[in-house]
Amino acid sequence: MDALLDLLNSRPLVNGEEQDALGDPDSGRRWAREHGGDGSLAELALLREARDALRDVVRGESSPAVLGPLLEGVHQIPEITSDGLQWTVETPPTPGLPSR
Repeated sequence: MDALLDLLNSRPLVNGEEQDALGDPDSGRRWAREHGGDGSLAELALLREARDALRDVVRGESSPAVLGPLLEGVHQIPEITSDGLQWTVETPPTPGLPSR
């Protein structure tokens, strides 16, 4: 859940000016790697798409259904361990950070 909030907050207004942590390849790569991604250009494009879609849903400008394409092929796999129920997220072989 923290990653979603971080993604939403990756484009804040600071002193009336928009700051975009994913706006250029270097800072975007750094942001993605800090959040478990690989920082590829394809991943950054998906992160921007996911962020903008999430923002629109949060603002009530879009239906949550717009997030569907970003979650295609994503599955949660349950596993019973000595610590209880654990979930693992499996993503398709595309840049997976936006779906995590």
